Formats: sequence, structure tokens, C-alpha cells
Amino acid sequence: MADVSLQEFGERLRTLIRVLGVQQKEFAQKGGIGETTLTGYLKGRSQPARDILSNWVQEFKINGHWLLTGEGEVFLSQGKAVNPPAAETTDPIAQRLETAERILRKSGAADAEIREAGMTIIRGESGEQTETGRKSGAA
Repeated sequence: MADVSLQEFGERLRTLIRVLGVQQKEFAQKGGIGETTLTGYLKGRSQPARDILSNWVQEFKINGHWLLTGEGEVFLSQGKAVNPPAAETTDPIAQRLETAERILRKSGAADAEIREAGMTIIRGESGEQTETGRKSGAA
């Protein structure tokens, strides 16, 4: 992970935790670490070992390449290991992701389309808006 900016990695972890709708304590436990160690990653002070990354990739079905580089899809498959019921999810991003997934599934969308919709929501939340998004938001 030497080529990866620790700050950028921390931001991706923070985004991932928010999107998954899990508490930092639970995310740390699933990685096999304590909350203090996770805080170090989130603040860009240190980097996780491969076994910790592997635990998160397997547990949450995330794309390790995305986690390390920010490139590609966030999730390897549509299902997430941790997906609290909508009634318990208070994070607005997670709520938008769940709503979009539910609507798209009802309309018969393919998994790839659902993943792309989720990525669009995530990119919008991280400030990576498209020119179209800015124009529609300004209207």
C-alpha cells in the first residue's frame, strides 16, 4: 500500500463505513482490529496489514482494488454482509442507496445497473459531481 495516500485511503474507509451503515466499532471488529487502530487508519496515520484488508473484503464483499486505489466498483457483488433494515438506518447516504436498490430491483434492473446507481450516489456524496449534476442542482 506504499503508493496509496493514507489520507485518501482513510477517506475511502470513512465513506465505506457510512455507506454500509455500520458503526466504527463493528467495522473494526470485522477487520479483526480495535477501534483505536481503525481511528489511525481513518485519520491517515497508519495503514492496515493485508490480513485486515482481506477480512473487510470478504466480510463486506467489497472490491479490494477500489479500497486501495479508489478505482472501479465498490462492491464485488450486490449483496453486502452487513445491511441493517431501512428502519434502523439513519445515515442519509445509506438510506438513498437502499431506496435506489429497492426501486431498481422492482423495475428489473440488472446488478451492474444497480451497482452503477450506487456508485453515482457515492460519487455525488464525495463531491465528484458531473457537470450535468451541478446544472440540475443549481436549477
